[in-house]
Amino acid sequence: MFRKFTYYNTTVLLPPYTTDFVASILANEGVTLSAPIVAALAQFETALTAAGLINYASHSTNIVKILYPMVGGLASTHKYNFLDPRNLDAAYRVTWAGGITHDANGITGNGVNGIGETHFIPNVLPQNDMHNGVYIRVGSNQSSFYDMGAADASRYCGFVASFSINYYSSLNDDEYNFGALGLGATGFFLNRRISSTTVKLNYNGPVVATGTKSSSGLVNTSVAICGLNYLGSPVNFSNRNYPLFTWGLNMSDVQAASYYTAIQALQTAFARQV
Repeated sequence: MFRKFTYYNTTVLLPPYTTDFVASILANEGVTLSAPIVAALAQFETALTAAGLINYASHSTNIVKILYPMVGGLASTHKYNFLDPRNLDAAYRVTWAGGITHDANGITGNGVNGIGETHFIPNVLPQNDMHNGVYIRVGSNQSSFYDMGAADASRYCGFVASFSINYYSSLNDDEYNFGALGLGATGFFLNRRISSTTVKLNYNGPVVATGTKSSSGLVNTSVAICGLNYLGSPVNFSNRNYPLFTWGLNMSDVQAASYYTAIQALQTAFARQV
């Protein structure tokens, strides 16, 4: 299902999510994404569709629901959800606050007050069927911040890579410590709740840890990126560099590996891979 789209005075055929994304940024921000960016996004979309992670013809069945590819190098282009690029909070466009640096490598927090408000509340997803994921390009072991997350009373939804050398999952629970896995703090981390009692962590494709942690209810606070939204207040600000964030339903181990392959190809096309 390719569509004709004209930019730089040239008509090209693009897959539908890419077409909508490029068109929305042009219409709303006056920014024309470069031909290499558009080509890479088109290949990315094709790979996700082939893996059964997205389906434009049946959007409600997408496994990946929210995806921030952080392209264009500007706050105004980094805010868009690739899978629903309307310029609306209801489409989970990001509202930036504080000290966030925007460039071709994505976003970088200042570790003090920089944060992104996604307007996405995890309670719209099933309690025991969920993923979140983050690609960290530059970062080190830290002991005081979240890569992304939301907290509602004693429940959390988010992820922290290499927090005092440990890796913390939080998907509708009070956090699960996968332990000191020795993975470092960069690469693609995919955090998955596969049942009411089991969570998995994928790192750069394969499963690297499985844990037993019961979910305790849905989180009713919106998710922040580059920090944590704790009961409506931004805290635990990160200073890492992030090219991509993702949220949605759980996926199979095979799909998780395919997701990483597609994401790594996208980052390589932008020369910002780890």
